Amino acid sequence: MQTGQFKSVPVVVRLIVAKEGFKGLYAVCVFSHLILLTIF
Repeated sequence: MQTGQFKSVPVVVRLIVAKEGFKGLYAVCVFSHLILLTIF
């Protein structure tokens, strides 16, 4: 598993939440869940 990808995640999440609000946060949760499913 690559940790380099996930180091910048909090910054990206904050940026999306700032732009989209909780709808964006929900999208991030769904998206990251899909990524975890493909990794494992």
